[in-house]
Amino acid sequence: MKRYGWTIKVKRDKLAEYKALHAAVWPETVRVIFLVTWSTRDETSR
Repeated sequence: MKRYGWTIKVKRDKLAEYKALHAAVWPETVRVIFLVTWSTRDETSR
């Protein structure tokens, strides 16, 4: 399976705001990411 990702550049004066916004992730979002990660891992290990 080919995986894709990206990197971004955050301006220094916006870094604190970026970190604050991304630190407060909704629990539902974390759960879905966890479930998708494990289901994908399971499929690729077959």
